[in-house]
Amino acid sequence: MQDVLGMGLIDTLPLYGIWFMFSMGLAVFSGANLFIAVAITAVTLGVASPIIWGVLSGSMPRSGGDYIYNSRILIPVIALAGSMGYLLGQVYWNIYMATWITQPSLQMLGQFLGWSGLVTFAESKWGTFVCAVLLFAAAFSIVAFGMKVFKRIQRPIVLITTVATAVCFLPLLFTSHAGFVEKWNEAAAKYGSLDYQSFIRAAEQASGSAITGAWNWPDTIGALTATFMLVIYCWAGVYVSGEVKNPSKAMMTATAVGGFIVVALAFLFLFGAYHAADSRFLIAAAYNDWNGGVEGYTFPYSSGVMGLCFIGSGFNPVIAWLLSMTWLLSTISIFAVIMTMMVRVLFAWGMDRMGPKWWTSVSPRFATPIKPLAFVAIVSCAFTGVYILWLQSALTGLVASGMILVTTFLLSAISAVIFPFRKKVRGIWESSPYRTWKLAGIPVVTLGGILYLAFLAVLIYFAFLSPKTRDITGKSLFLFAAVWVFGIVWYLFWKWRSAKQNVDVGLTFGELPPE
Repeated sequence: MQDVLGMGLIDTLPLYGIWFMFSMGLAVFSGANLFIAVAITAVTLGVASPIIWGVLSGSMPRSGGDYIYNSRILIPVIALAGSMGYLLGQVYWNIYMATWITQPSLQMLGQFLGWSGLVTFAESKWGTFVCAVLLFAAAFSIVAFGMKVFKRIQRPIVLITTVATAVCFLPLLFTSHAGFVEKWNEAAAKYGSLDYQSFIRAAEQASGSAITGAWNWPDTIGALTATFMLVIYCWAGVYVSGEVKNPSKAMMTATAVGGFIVVALAFLFLFGAYHAADSRFLIAAAYNDWNGGVEGYTFPYSSGVMGLCFIGSGFNPVIAWLLSMTWLLSTISIFAVIMTMMVRVLFAWGMDRMGPKWWTSVSPRFATPIKPLAFVAIVSCAFTGVYILWLQSALTGLVASGMILVTTFLLSAISAVIFPFRKKVRGIWESSPYRTWKLAGIPVVTLGGILYLAFLAVLIYFAFLSPKTRDITGKSLFLFAAVWVFGIVWYLFWKWRSAKQNVDVGLTFGELPPE
Protein backbone atom coordinates (compact mmCIF):
# COMPACT_ATOMS: atom_id res chain seq x y z
CA MET A 1 0.00 0.00 0.00
CA GLN A 2 2.86 2.37 0.83
CA ASP A 3 4.38 1.89 -2.63
CA VAL A 4 1.06 2.53 -4.39
CA LEU A 5 0.45 5.56 -2.18
CA GLY A 6 3.88 6.88 -3.12
CA MET A 7 3.13 6.52 -6.83
CA GLY A 8 -0.17 8.35 -6.38
CA LEU A 9 1.29 11.25 -4.39
CA ILE A 10 4.17 11.71 -6.80
CA ASP A 11 1.90 11.55 -9.87
CA THR A 12 -0.41 14.13 -8.27
CA LEU A 13 2.54 16.38 -7.40
CA PRO A 14 0.80 18.24 -4.55
CA LEU A 15 2.69 21.53 -4.94
CA TYR A 16 1.76 21.71 -8.63
CA GLY A 17 -1.87 20.78 -7.95
CA ILE A 18 -2.18 23.46 -5.27
CA TRP A 19 -0.51 26.05 -7.51
CA PHE A 20 -2.94 25.14 -10.31
CA MET A 21 -5.93 25.23 -7.93
CA PHE A 22 -4.99 28.74 -6.80
CA SER A 23 -3.75 30.46 -9.95
CA MET A 24 -6.06 28.92 -12.53
CA GLY A 25 -9.01 28.71 -10.14
CA LEU A 26 -9.07 32.36 -9.07
CA ALA A 27 -7.72 33.83 -12.31
CA VAL A 28 -10.45 32.27 -14.45
CA PHE A 29 -13.20 32.06 -11.81
CA SER A 30 -12.59 35.15 -9.69
CA GLY A 31 -15.83 34.66 -7.75
CA ALA A 32 -14.91 31.15 -6.62
CA ASN A 33 -14.83 30.07 -3.00
CA LEU A 34 -11.89 27.68 -3.10
CA PHE A 35 -12.67 26.25 0.34
CA ILE A 36 -16.06 25.05 -0.94
CA ALA A 37 -14.63 23.92 -4.29
CA VAL A 38 -11.98 21.79 -2.57
CA ALA A 39 -14.59 20.36 -0.17
CA ILE A 40 -16.88 19.42 -3.09
CA THR A 41 -13.95 17.78 -4.85
CA ALA A 42 -13.07 15.81 -1.71
CA VAL A 43 -16.58 14.42 -1.10
CA THR A 44 -17.28 13.60 -4.76
CA LEU A 45 -14.13 12.82 -6.71
CA GLY A 46 -12.27 11.99 -3.51
CA VAL A 47 -14.87 9.32 -2.71
CA ALA A 48 -15.59 8.07 -6.23
CA SER A 49 -11.93 7.67 -7.28
CA PRO A 50 -10.96 5.08 -4.64
CA ILE A 51 -14.16 3.17 -5.35
CA ILE A 52 -13.89 2.82 -9.10
CA TRP A 53 -10.12 2.36 -9.29
CA GLY A 54 -10.09 0.11 -6.23
CA VAL A 55 -12.87 -2.14 -7.49
CA LEU A 56 -11.65 -2.32 -11.10
CA SER A 57 -8.02 -2.99 -10.19
CA GLY A 58 -8.91 -5.32 -7.32
CA SER A 59 -11.27 -7.33 -9.52
CA MET A 60 -8.79 -7.46 -12.43
CA PRO A 61 -5.37 -7.34 -10.76
CA ARG A 62 -3.28 -7.03 -13.90
CA SER A 63 -0.82 -4.32 -14.80
CA GLY A 64 -1.86 -2.00 -17.60
CA GLY A 65 -4.41 0.25 -15.93
CA ASP A 66 -7.53 1.45 -17.72
CA TYR A 67 -6.73 -0.55 -20.87
CA ILE A 68 -7.20 -3.83 -19.01
CA TYR A 69 -10.57 -2.88 -17.51
CA ASN A 70 -12.05 -1.12 -20.52
CA SER A 71 -10.95 -3.72 -23.06
CA ARG A 72 -12.70 -6.45 -21.05
CA ILE A 73 -15.84 -4.54 -20.05
CA LEU A 74 -16.34 -2.28 -23.07
CA ILE A 75 -15.61 -2.82 -26.77
CA PRO A 76 -11.89 -3.56 -27.32
CA VAL A 77 -11.44 -1.09 -30.18
CA ILE A 78 -12.88 1.74 -28.05
CA ALA A 79 -10.72 0.69 -25.12
CA LEU A 80 -7.56 0.75 -27.21
CA ALA A 81 -8.45 4.13 -28.73
CA GLY A 82 -8.97 5.47 -25.23
CA SER A 83 -5.70 3.95 -24.05
CA MET A 84 -3.97 5.55 -27.03
CA GLY A 85 -5.41 8.84 -25.79
CA TYR A 86 -3.80 8.20 -22.43
CA LEU A 87 -0.40 7.33 -23.92
CA LEU A 88 -0.23 10.31 -26.26
CA GLY A 89 -1.71 12.57 -23.59
CA GLN A 90 1.02 11.37 -21.28
CA VAL A 91 3.68 12.08 -23.90
CA TYR A 92 2.15 15.56 -24.08
CA TRP A 93 2.47 15.85 -20.27
CA ASN A 94 6.06 14.57 -20.43
CA ILE A 95 7.00 17.29 -22.89
CA TYR A 96 5.38 19.97 -20.74
CA MET A 97 6.73 18.72 -17.42
CA ALA A 98 10.27 18.20 -18.66
CA THR A 99 10.72 21.97 -18.48
CA TRP A 100 9.90 21.96 -14.75
CA ILE A 101 13.44 20.87 -13.90
CA THR A 102 14.51 24.41 -14.82
CA GLN A 103 11.21 26.34 -14.82
CA PRO A 104 10.18 26.71 -12.06
CA SER A 105 12.61 24.52 -10.07
CA LEU A 106 15.93 26.27 -10.72
CA GLN A 107 14.40 29.47 -12.05
CA MET A 108 12.58 30.39 -8.86
CA LEU A 109 15.59 29.53 -6.69
CA GLY A 110 17.61 32.04 -8.67
CA GLN A 111 14.77 34.58 -8.54
CA PHE A 112 14.28 34.24 -4.78
CA LEU A 113 17.99 34.43 -3.93
CA GLY A 114 18.99 36.98 -6.57
CA TRP A 115 21.19 34.60 -8.57
CA SER A 116 20.76 36.13 -12.03
CA GLY A 117 23.13 33.64 -13.67
CA LEU A 118 21.00 30.70 -12.57
CA VAL A 119 17.85 32.46 -13.81
CA THR A 120 19.43 33.11 -17.21
CA PHE A 121 20.48 29.47 -17.50
CA ALA A 122 17.08 28.16 -16.40
CA GLU A 123 15.22 30.36 -18.88
CA SER A 124 17.47 29.54 -21.85
CA LYS A 125 16.36 26.95 -24.38
CA TRP A 126 19.61 24.99 -24.34
CA GLY A 127 19.84 25.06 -20.57
CA THR A 128 16.31 23.70 -20.34
CA PHE A 129 17.00 21.06 -23.01
CA VAL A 130 20.20 19.81 -21.34
CA CYS A 131 18.45 19.54 -17.97
CA ALA A 132 15.51 17.73 -19.59
CA VAL A 133 17.84 15.14 -21.11
CA LEU A 134 19.46 14.62 -17.70
CA LEU A 135 15.98 14.31 -16.21
CA PHE A 136 14.99 11.49 -18.57
CA ALA A 137 18.30 9.73 -17.95
CA ALA A 138 17.79 9.96 -14.17
CA ALA A 139 14.20 8.72 -14.38
CA PHE A 140 15.23 5.80 -16.58
CA SER A 141 18.02 4.87 -14.17
CA ILE A 142 15.58 4.85 -11.24
CA VAL A 143 13.19 2.33 -12.83
CA ALA A 144 15.41 0.30 -15.16
CA PHE A 145 17.19 -1.71 -12.48
CA GLY A 146 14.23 -3.19 -10.67
CA MET A 147 11.35 -2.08 -8.48
CA LYS A 148 13.41 -2.57 -5.32
CA VAL A 149 15.78 0.18 -6.45
CA PHE A 150 12.80 2.32 -7.45
CA LYS A 151 11.17 1.96 -4.02
CA ARG A 152 14.36 2.82 -2.14
CA ILE A 153 14.55 6.10 -4.03
CA GLN A 154 10.82 6.79 -4.19
CA ARG A 155 9.95 6.50 -0.50
CA PRO A 156 12.34 9.16 0.86
CA ILE A 157 11.45 11.53 -2.00
CA VAL A 158 7.72 11.19 -1.26
CA LEU A 159 8.30 11.82 2.45
CA ILE A 160 10.66 14.75 1.93
CA THR A 161 8.54 16.55 -0.69
CA THR A 162 5.27 16.07 1.20
CA VAL A 163 6.68 17.37 4.48
CA ALA A 164 8.55 20.19 2.72
CA THR A 165 5.33 21.33 1.01
CA ALA A 166 3.58 21.57 4.37
CA VAL A 167 6.52 23.43 5.92
CA CYS A 168 6.50 26.00 3.10
CA PHE A 169 2.82 26.78 3.77
CA LEU A 170 3.28 27.35 7.50
CA PRO A 171 4.76 30.88 7.29
CA LEU A 172 1.52 32.16 5.78
CA LEU A 173 -0.43 30.67 8.66
CA PHE A 174 1.79 32.37 11.25
CA THR A 175 2.05 35.73 9.49
CA SER A 176 -0.45 38.45 10.40
CA HIS A 177 -2.24 40.39 7.67
CA ALA A 178 -0.39 43.56 8.66
CA GLY A 179 2.90 41.68 8.64
CA PHE A 180 2.29 40.24 5.16
CA VAL A 181 1.31 43.66 3.74
CA GLU A 182 4.49 45.11 5.25
CA LYS A 183 6.63 42.40 3.68
CA TRP A 184 4.92 42.82 0.29
CA ASN A 185 5.43 46.58 0.36
CA GLU A 186 9.05 46.10 1.43
CA ALA A 187 9.69 43.91 -1.63
CA ALA A 188 7.73 46.35 -3.84
CA ALA A 189 9.98 49.21 -2.75
CA LYS A 190 13.09 47.11 -3.34
CA TYR A 191 12.11 46.16 -6.91
CA GLY A 192 10.26 49.36 -7.86
CA SER A 193 6.99 47.44 -8.09
CA LEU A 194 3.37 48.01 -7.05
CA ASP A 195 2.51 48.22 -3.37
CA TYR A 196 -0.26 46.07 -1.90
CA GLN A 197 -3.25 48.29 -2.79
CA SER A 198 -1.84 49.50 -6.12
CA PHE A 199 -1.31 45.88 -7.15
CA ILE A 200 -5.02 45.13 -6.68
CA ARG A 201 -6.00 48.19 -8.73
CA ALA A 202 -3.57 47.20 -11.51
CA ALA A 203 -5.10 43.72 -11.68
CA GLU A 204 -8.58 45.27 -11.93
CA GLN A 205 -7.46 47.43 -14.84
CA ALA A 206 -5.81 44.48 -16.59
CA SER A 207 -8.84 42.22 -16.18
CA GLY A 208 -11.29 44.97 -17.10
CA SER A 209 -13.53 44.36 -14.10
CA ALA A 210 -13.71 45.27 -10.44
CA ILE A 211 -12.35 42.77 -7.93
CA THR A 212 -14.89 42.70 -5.11
CA GLY A 213 -13.73 39.59 -3.30
CA ALA A 214 -17.31 38.31 -3.06
CA TRP A 215 -17.96 34.71 -4.05
CA ASN A 216 -20.78 33.08 -6.03
CA TRP A 217 -21.89 29.55 -6.82
CA PRO A 218 -21.34 29.50 -10.63
CA ASP A 219 -17.67 30.43 -10.26
CA THR A 220 -17.25 28.06 -7.31
CA ILE A 221 -18.56 25.16 -9.41
CA GLY A 222 -16.41 26.32 -12.30
CA ALA A 223 -13.35 26.20 -10.05
CA LEU A 224 -13.75 22.41 -9.91
CA THR A 225 -11.83 22.50 -13.19
CA ALA A 226 -8.87 23.58 -11.07
CA THR A 227 -9.41 21.63 -7.83
CA PHE A 228 -9.77 18.28 -9.62
CA MET A 229 -5.98 18.26 -10.02
CA LEU A 230 -5.68 17.66 -6.27
CA VAL A 231 -7.23 14.20 -6.40
CA ILE A 232 -7.68 12.75 -9.85
CA TYR A 233 -4.11 11.60 -10.50
CA CYS A 234 -3.89 9.53 -7.31
CA TRP A 235 -4.94 6.66 -9.58
CA ALA A 236 -1.33 6.02 -10.75
CA GLY A 237 -0.87 2.79 -8.80
CA VAL A 238 -3.54 0.88 -10.75
CA TYR A 239 -1.06 0.55 -13.61
CA VAL A 240 1.01 -1.86 -11.52
CA SER A 241 -1.88 -3.58 -9.75
CA GLY A 242 -0.71 -6.96 -11.04
CA GLU A 243 2.54 -6.54 -9.11
CA VAL A 244 1.14 -5.44 -5.74
CA LYS A 245 0.44 -7.60 -2.70
CA ASN A 246 -3.24 -7.62 -1.73
CA PRO A 247 -4.39 -5.32 -4.57
CA SER A 248 -8.01 -5.64 -3.44
CA LYS A 249 -7.08 -3.63 -0.33
CA ALA A 250 -3.97 -1.72 -1.37
CA MET A 251 -5.43 0.06 -4.42
CA MET A 252 -8.52 1.46 -2.74
CA THR A 253 -6.72 2.43 0.46
CA ALA A 254 -3.78 4.10 -1.28
CA THR A 255 -6.00 6.15 -3.61
CA ALA A 256 -8.16 7.33 -0.71
CA VAL A 257 -5.24 8.19 1.58
CA GLY A 258 -3.36 9.95 -1.24
CA GLY A 259 -6.34 12.13 -2.01
CA PHE A 260 -6.82 12.95 1.67
CA ILE A 261 -3.18 14.05 2.06
CA VAL A 262 -3.27 16.40 -0.94
CA VAL A 263 -6.64 17.88 0.07
CA ALA A 264 -5.27 18.47 3.58
CA LEU A 265 -2.26 20.28 2.12
CA ALA A 266 -4.60 22.39 -0.06
CA PHE A 267 -6.63 23.43 2.97
CA LEU A 268 -3.43 24.25 4.86
CA PHE A 269 -2.37 26.61 2.08
CA LEU A 270 -5.83 28.20 1.79
CA PHE A 271 -6.09 28.81 5.54
CA GLY A 272 -2.63 30.39 5.49
CA ALA A 273 -3.24 32.50 2.38
CA TYR A 274 -6.58 33.89 3.56
CA HIS A 275 -5.11 34.51 7.01
CA ALA A 276 -2.20 36.54 5.63
CA ALA A 277 -4.00 38.36 2.81
CA ASP A 278 -7.54 39.40 1.88
CA SER A 279 -9.56 37.83 -0.93
CA ARG A 280 -9.20 40.81 -3.30
CA PHE A 281 -5.42 40.61 -3.13
CA LEU A 282 -5.40 36.84 -3.64
CA ILE A 283 -7.59 37.14 -6.74
CA ALA A 284 -5.21 39.79 -8.08
CA ALA A 285 -2.21 37.59 -7.26
CA ALA A 286 -3.73 34.61 -9.09
CA TYR A 287 -4.67 36.74 -12.10
CA ASN A 288 -1.17 38.21 -12.27
CA ASP A 289 0.47 34.78 -12.06
CA TRP A 290 -1.82 33.01 -14.54
CA ASN A 291 -1.74 35.81 -17.14
CA GLY A 292 1.96 36.54 -17.09
CA GLY A 293 1.99 39.73 -15.03
CA VAL A 294 0.13 43.03 -14.91
CA GLU A 295 1.59 46.40 -15.83
CA GLY A 296 3.76 47.74 -13.05
CA TYR A 297 4.48 44.37 -11.40
CA THR A 298 8.27 44.05 -11.39
CA PHE A 299 8.96 41.45 -8.72
CA PRO A 300 11.56 38.98 -10.06
CA TYR A 301 9.32 36.07 -9.03
CA SER A 302 5.66 35.16 -9.51
CA SER A 303 2.74 36.09 -7.29
CA GLY A 304 1.53 32.49 -7.25
CA VAL A 305 1.69 29.98 -4.41
CA MET A 306 5.49 29.84 -4.28
CA GLY A 307 5.92 33.60 -4.34
CA LEU A 308 3.34 34.12 -1.61
CA CYS A 309 5.03 31.52 0.60
CA PHE A 310 8.43 33.14 0.11
CA ILE A 311 7.11 36.63 0.93
CA GLY A 312 5.13 35.31 3.90
CA SER A 313 8.30 33.72 5.29
CA GLY A 314 10.03 37.07 5.35
CA PHE A 315 12.17 36.11 2.30
CA ASN A 316 13.68 33.18 4.18
CA PRO A 317 16.30 31.38 2.01
CA VAL A 318 15.39 28.04 3.63
CA ILE A 319 11.86 28.33 2.22
CA ALA A 320 13.36 29.26 -1.16
CA TRP A 321 15.48 26.08 -1.16
CA LEU A 322 12.59 23.89 0.04
CA LEU A 323 10.25 25.17 -2.67
CA SER A 324 12.85 24.71 -5.38
CA MET A 325 14.02 21.27 -4.29
CA THR A 326 10.43 20.06 -3.83
CA TRP A 327 9.73 20.85 -7.47
CA LEU A 328 13.04 19.39 -8.64
CA LEU A 329 12.87 16.11 -6.71
CA SER A 330 9.17 15.68 -7.50
CA THR A 331 9.81 16.22 -11.21
CA ILE A 332 12.52 13.57 -11.31
CA SER A 333 10.36 11.12 -9.37
CA ILE A 334 7.19 11.77 -11.33
CA PHE A 335 8.96 10.88 -14.56
CA ALA A 336 10.03 7.57 -13.04
CA VAL A 337 6.37 6.89 -12.14
CA ILE A 338 5.07 7.97 -15.54
CA MET A 339 7.60 5.84 -17.41
CA THR A 340 6.49 2.87 -15.31
CA MET A 341 2.83 3.55 -16.10
CA MET A 342 3.40 3.98 -19.85
CA VAL A 343 5.50 0.85 -20.12
CA ARG A 344 2.83 -1.20 -18.33
CA VAL A 345 0.33 -0.05 -20.96
CA LEU A 346 2.65 -1.09 -23.79
CA PHE A 347 3.22 -4.42 -22.02
CA ALA A 348 -0.53 -5.04 -21.75
CA TRP A 349 -1.01 -4.17 -25.42
CA GLY A 350 1.75 -6.58 -26.37
CA MET A 351 0.16 -9.37 -24.32
CA ASP A 352 -3.06 -8.84 -26.30
CA ARG A 353 -1.18 -8.79 -29.63
CA MET A 354 -1.91 -5.11 -30.03
CA GLY A 355 1.74 -4.19 -30.46
CA PRO A 356 5.16 -5.65 -31.26
CA LYS A 357 6.31 -8.66 -29.27
CA TRP A 358 9.35 -6.87 -27.83
CA TRP A 359 6.99 -4.70 -25.78
CA THR A 360 6.54 -7.76 -23.54
CA SER A 361 10.24 -8.50 -23.13
CA VAL A 362 11.55 -8.49 -19.58
CA SER A 363 15.20 -8.32 -18.56
CA PRO A 364 16.06 -11.60 -16.78
CA ARG A 365 18.70 -9.79 -14.75
CA PHE A 366 16.65 -6.88 -13.42
CA ALA A 367 13.11 -8.25 -13.91
CA THR A 368 12.09 -5.03 -15.67
CA PRO A 369 11.04 -4.31 -19.28
CA ILE A 370 14.20 -2.36 -20.14
CA LYS A 371 13.58 -2.21 -23.90
CA PRO A 372 10.13 -0.60 -23.59
CA LEU A 373 11.49 1.73 -20.89
CA ALA A 374 14.29 2.85 -23.20
CA PHE A 375 11.76 3.31 -26.01
CA VAL A 376 9.54 5.55 -23.86
CA ALA A 377 12.54 7.55 -22.62
CA ILE A 378 13.95 8.11 -26.12
CA VAL A 379 10.61 9.07 -27.67
CA SER A 380 9.79 11.44 -24.81
CA CYS A 381 13.26 12.97 -24.98
CA ALA A 382 13.04 13.51 -28.75
CA PHE A 383 9.63 15.17 -28.61
CA THR A 384 10.74 17.27 -25.65
CA GLY A 385 13.71 18.54 -27.61
CA VAL A 386 11.46 19.64 -30.48
CA TYR A 387 9.13 21.34 -27.99
CA ILE A 388 11.79 23.21 -26.05
CA LEU A 389 13.84 24.33 -29.03
CA TRP A 390 11.09 25.17 -31.51
CA LEU A 391 7.46 24.76 -30.38
CA GLN A 392 7.35 25.89 -26.75
CA SER A 393 4.35 28.20 -27.26
CA ALA A 394 2.24 25.48 -28.89
CA LEU A 395 1.71 23.07 -26.01
CA THR A 396 0.23 23.31 -22.54
CA GLY A 397 -0.50 20.92 -19.70
CA LEU A 398 -4.21 21.72 -20.05
CA VAL A 399 -4.28 19.97 -23.43
CA ALA A 400 -2.77 16.84 -21.89
CA SER A 401 -5.26 16.90 -19.01
CA GLY A 402 -8.16 17.33 -21.41
CA MET A 403 -7.05 14.41 -23.56
CA ILE A 404 -6.75 12.06 -20.59
CA LEU A 405 -10.05 13.40 -19.19
CA VAL A 406 -12.11 12.52 -22.26
CA THR A 407 -10.42 9.16 -22.80
CA THR A 408 -9.10 7.37 -19.73
CA PHE A 409 -11.28 8.83 -16.97
CA LEU A 410 -14.53 8.98 -18.94
CA LEU A 411 -14.29 5.45 -20.33
CA SER A 412 -13.25 3.97 -17.00
CA ALA A 413 -16.17 5.64 -15.23
CA ILE A 414 -18.54 4.07 -17.78
CA SER A 415 -16.87 0.69 -17.22
CA ALA A 416 -17.37 1.03 -13.47
CA VAL A 417 -21.09 1.81 -13.92
CA ILE A 418 -21.82 -1.23 -16.11
CA PHE A 419 -19.25 -3.70 -14.72
CA PRO A 420 -21.69 -5.68 -12.53
CA PHE A 421 -24.22 -5.97 -15.37
CA ARG A 422 -22.09 -6.96 -18.38
CA LYS A 423 -22.58 -10.60 -19.35
CA LYS A 424 -19.16 -10.83 -21.02
CA VAL A 425 -17.42 -10.23 -17.68
CA ARG A 426 -19.92 -11.99 -15.42
CA GLY A 427 -17.28 -14.53 -14.37
CA ILE A 428 -14.87 -11.78 -13.36
CA TRP A 429 -17.56 -9.93 -11.42
CA GLU A 430 -18.73 -13.03 -9.61
CA SER A 431 -15.18 -13.73 -8.44
CA SER A 432 -14.64 -10.11 -7.41
CA PRO A 433 -14.17 -9.45 -3.67
CA TYR A 434 -16.53 -6.47 -4.09
CA ARG A 435 -19.54 -8.28 -5.58
CA THR A 436 -21.42 -8.08 -2.28
CA TRP A 437 -20.73 -4.36 -1.77
CA LYS A 438 -24.14 -2.79 -2.29
CA LEU A 439 -26.08 0.26 -1.17
CA ALA A 440 -29.88 0.12 -1.45
CA GLY A 441 -29.40 -2.93 -3.65
CA ILE A 442 -27.14 -1.12 -6.12
CA PRO A 443 -23.48 -2.20 -6.47
CA VAL A 444 -21.17 0.33 -4.86
CA VAL A 445 -18.93 0.40 -7.94
CA THR A 446 -21.91 1.49 -10.04
CA LEU A 447 -22.74 4.29 -7.60
CA GLY A 448 -19.09 5.33 -7.57
CA GLY A 449 -19.02 5.37 -11.36
CA ILE A 450 -22.14 7.54 -11.52
CA LEU A 451 -20.63 10.01 -9.05
CA TYR A 452 -17.40 10.05 -11.03
CA LEU A 453 -19.30 10.65 -14.28
CA ALA A 454 -21.24 13.53 -12.71
CA PHE A 455 -17.98 15.22 -11.69
CA LEU A 456 -16.47 14.63 -15.14
CA ALA A 457 -19.58 16.14 -16.76
CA VAL A 458 -18.93 19.37 -14.86
CA LEU A 459 -15.29 19.36 -15.94
CA ILE A 460 -16.17 18.70 -19.57
CA TYR A 461 -18.74 21.50 -19.60
CA PHE A 462 -16.38 24.09 -18.17
CA ALA A 463 -13.42 22.83 -20.18
CA PHE A 464 -15.08 22.83 -23.60
CA LEU A 465 -18.40 24.71 -23.44
CA SER A 466 -18.13 27.48 -20.86
CA PRO A 467 -17.22 30.88 -22.38
CA LYS A 468 -14.61 31.34 -19.63
CA THR A 469 -12.47 28.37 -20.59
CA ARG A 470 -13.43 27.02 -24.01
CA ASP A 471 -10.89 29.25 -25.74
CA ILE A 472 -8.17 27.65 -23.62
CA THR A 473 -8.99 23.98 -24.23
CA GLY A 474 -11.81 23.89 -26.80
CA LYS A 475 -9.41 24.30 -29.72
CA SER A 476 -7.84 20.97 -28.82
CA LEU A 477 -10.93 18.90 -29.65
CA PHE A 478 -9.65 18.27 -33.18
CA LEU A 479 -6.47 16.84 -31.68
CA PHE A 480 -8.47 14.51 -29.43
CA ALA A 481 -10.46 13.28 -32.43
CA ALA A 482 -7.26 12.64 -34.40
CA VAL A 483 -5.84 10.59 -31.52
CA TRP A 484 -8.97 8.45 -31.39
CA VAL A 485 -8.85 7.85 -35.14
CA PHE A 486 -5.21 6.85 -34.82
CA GLY A 487 -6.08 4.46 -31.98
CA ILE A 488 -8.85 2.80 -33.99
CA VAL A 489 -6.57 2.39 -37.01
CA TRP A 490 -3.90 0.92 -34.72
CA TYR A 491 -6.36 -1.64 -33.36
CA LEU A 492 -7.60 -2.64 -36.83
CA PHE A 493 -4.05 -3.06 -38.11
CA TRP A 494 -2.98 -5.35 -35.29
CA LYS A 495 -6.22 -7.31 -35.46
CA TRP A 496 -5.63 -7.85 -39.18
CA ARG A 497 -1.99 -8.79 -38.58
CA SER A 498 -2.95 -11.35 -35.93
CA ALA A 499 -5.62 -12.81 -38.21
CA LYS A 500 -2.95 -13.41 -40.88
CA GLN A 501 -1.14 -15.49 -38.27
CA ASN A 502 -4.38 -17.41 -37.55
CA VAL A 503 -4.88 -15.76 -34.16
CA ASP A 504 -8.33 -14.51 -33.18
CA VAL A 505 -7.78 -11.54 -30.87
CA GLY A 506 -11.47 -11.66 -29.97
CA LEU A 507 -10.71 -14.70 -27.82
CA THR A 508 -7.87 -12.83 -26.14
CA PHE A 509 -10.20 -10.04 -25.04
CA GLY A 510 -12.56 -12.58 -23.54
CA GLU A 511 -10.16 -13.36 -20.70
CA LEU A 512 -7.63 -11.60 -18.50
CA PRO A 513 -3.99 -11.75 -19.59
CA PRO A 514 -1.74 -14.07 -17.56
CA GLU A 515 -0.15 -12.68 -14.40
